[in-house]
Amino acid sequence: GDVYKRQLSPEPYLDPRLPPVEYPRFMEWIAANGVTSAKVKVHNFGDGIRGVVATEPISRGEAIITVPHSMLITVALVETSAIGAVIREAASAIKRSSMGGPAMTIALYLMHQRALGAESPWHPYIDLLPKSFHTPVFWKDEELEWLQSRELIATIRKQRLSVKRDYDSVATVIDAHPELFPPKFSQLDLFRWASQIAITRYCELGTIPSTVALAPMYDLPNHSPSTKTTFRYDKNQQTLSVISGHVYAPGDQIFMSYGDKNNMALMYAYGISFIDNPAATVRIGMPVLPPGYQPVLKAIARYNHVNPLLDDSNNKLVRYKDMFTVPDATLATLRVLMLRELDLDEMGISNWNVSAIPEKERPNRIRELHRPSARLALLPSQPVSIANELMSLGFILQSLVNRISRYTRCLE
Repeated sequence: GDVYKRQLSPEPYLDPRLPPVEYPRFMEWIAANGVTSAKVKVHNFGDGIRGVVATEPISRGEAIITVPHSMLITVALVETSAIGAVIREAASAIKRSSMGGPAMTIALYLMHQRALGAESPWHPYIDLLPKSFHTPVFWKDEELEWLQSRELIATIRKQRLSVKRDYDSVATVIDAHPELFPPKFSQLDLFRWASQIAITRYCELGTIPSTVALAPMYDLPNHSPSTKTTFRYDKNQQTLSVISGHVYAPGDQIFMSYGDKNNMALMYAYGISFIDNPAATVRIGMPVLPPGYQPVLKAIARYNHVNPLLDDSNNKLVRYKDMFTVPDATLATLRVLMLRELDLDEMGISNWNVSAIPEKERPNRIRELHRPSARLALLPSQPVSIANELMSLGFILQSLVNRISRYTRCLE
């Protein structure tokens, strides 16, 4: 229980028994290259966790860290680097990659720079980055079972295959340039490492056209779902800054938000989760419809501009303060999917059960059902009937019961 609680803690614990770890080379390097971070330092929290803590009082609205454009690893930088020709040669595969072209471009650059070792101009930064990962994507299959989530396990296995496919799509180009990607390294392992760095650390600069970048020091604060500290890219000054959303005292940890991510997304990408995550969501299942109902319910959904499926756009209960609420779009879909014979009769729709119609006549009846008709109209934003509302809410409740019952271990 204690291990789970520690991993789910809102923030890394400042263990006084840990020996202080300083990063003078990195701090001197970023300062010499124009990064300003005078009131903070990199701190070791143990267990391979690093973060940023205040060394002086910091006011709300103050720029805590500022990184000049010259210290950003961008796609434009990579395209003009020593591997620029490789990027152009592999452009088609990079564009089709599952992680996205910009992230894969930066990942290939990281592979090359890490292979350079101390000769890389980015060596102090790369040397500070994790050398390996303990996130679920890198777990063994038997370890994945600890997650007790079929959905998360399936997502992780799919991601593993995607990374392998991405690598295979550029492997021939990599192998053709041993002077840039030395064969003494396991290129697949190096690619997996670089991909994880790229997709978990890059930021979107908000420029036109849109671009992403890695930024030394900017990417070191840990995540908190409740922090108001954010970032800003100044297009005129061409600087990326971490802007304080709080008043910090010396010794306080500086947190940033990695975005409104639910616990599954955080566990998948970073290996962390939060008990009091305001962005938490709970997925519900998809009701199994009797075959005879499917055509008419799809017709009603289409006529009323309702998604006939519970998919990623509307299958989550969202957290509001200390409760989870049912989004309007979710309830609207369920109200349509849970329409039954009495509701359809009340709407004046007859001969809707295509299963009861001779097979030869079904296509014509389905076409008739899908023609726009005022009889298909209803207000799915409001309860359709008492029975329909009870069925809709009952399905949500049963779906949650089924989901919770899969977990054999809990925190308590």
